[in-house]
Amino acid sequence: MALLAISLGGLGIAGGVIYLAEKLINLAKGVSFMLAELIVEKFKKHEREVGMRIGRQEERRQWQDWYERQQAAQRAGQPFTEPPPGHSANGSGEKSL
Repeated sequence: MALLAISLGGLGIAGGVIYLAEKLINLAKGVSFMLAELIVEKFKKHEREVGMRIGRQEERRQWQDWYERQQAAQRAGQPFTEPPPGHSANGSGEKSL
């Protein structure tokens, strides 16, 4: 009878160890998932920042080119009717998409 009690107690401990191991594995999976999400979000943020920087550089280049064309026309005494970058050609001042 004592042997049976010891055996059953051992099975209970083994079951507890298995339960604990399963919980630890699930916790590790959850932590891994959270870390992966953080890394992906950081990468996306970096990509957005790079895209914004490139966009600002492109817009700056367009304005500089437009300004140079305007100044060349002014020096040559010619009219310059080209709208600034990002504005519609109809003169409404609305930004074009």
